[in-house]
Amino acid sequence: MSLLVRTQAGRKITKTVKSVAEVGFSDYKNGNQGNYRLSPHSKFKRAGGPDQKDVGADVDAIEQATGGVQ
Repeated sequence: MSLLVRTQAGRKITKTVKSVAEVGFSDYKNGNQGNYRLSPHSKFKRAGGPDQKDVGADVDAIEQATGGVQ
């Protein structure tokens, strides 16, 4: 699995992980309704570039934007 990461200088680089466990999700649950936020110990936490956001989707923003949608 490959992840696109932005460096502090704003350059995009690809990081390859061998398994989903290596990403460091909070509670993956084998992809079955888990918590896909990055755990505080994930090597991708705050690795999103100059703004130091997490790599990947902003789960909090998605939940806020879709709250109440059925």
